[in-house]
Amino acid sequence: MEQTKKRFKSPAIGMILIAAFVLGALFAFYFWSTHRGGIYARRAADAAAGQNWERAMTLAEKADRNGETDTVKAVTYAHASALFQSGSYSEAKELFSGLKGYEDAEKRVLACAYALAEQAQAAGDYETARDGFLSSGGYLDALTRADRCRYAIAEQLLANGDDSGAFAAFLELGAFEDANDRAAEIAVRLTGETDKALALLYAQ
Repeated sequence: MEQTKKRFKSPAIGMILIAAFVLGALFAFYFWSTHRGGIYARRAADAAAGQNWERAMTLAEKADRNGETDTVKAVTYAHASALFQSGSYSEAKELFSGLKGYEDAEKRVLACAYALAEQAQAAGDYETARDGFLSSGGYLDALTRADRCRYAIAEQLLANGDDSGAFAAFLELGAFEDANDRAAEIAVRLTGETDKALALLYAQ
């Protein structure tokens, strides 16, 4: 009698285990189907935190294809920020430029242009620096820095014997620092007129 009961129990237990396995598999499939976008997004964030940018971007693309939004932009922004921190301003600027409307990407583009201009100014390439500061106008003291570069260009022209070019450059700076006085001094030399106001008028 006991052996007969055992025979009936064994198939019943087996059926329960199979049913539990099937239900578990179905639940796992359902969970994966409804949450895989978020799972990919979390994996992308982890890869970005480890600066594995290729893997992070691959996972971000999968996340966005599966219902997430802006995962690719988030990874791109993180990559650009890391490049900026490492001093790779040109590469960072390129990435930030492709993120218009996302976070403060447009401001970060200006920050990159400003940093590149600072590098050029430090290297004595004042024309490149001037253009860079002008392109980042509105960011910090960019316009003032651009005028300083223009002033340095005027001084270079003067040092190279180009009085006419230096005069025009100083005159263009107007009331910046002593640019008017410098222009007037050159005008006196160019025209021979000792009255600075008249010299400025004649030189123009």
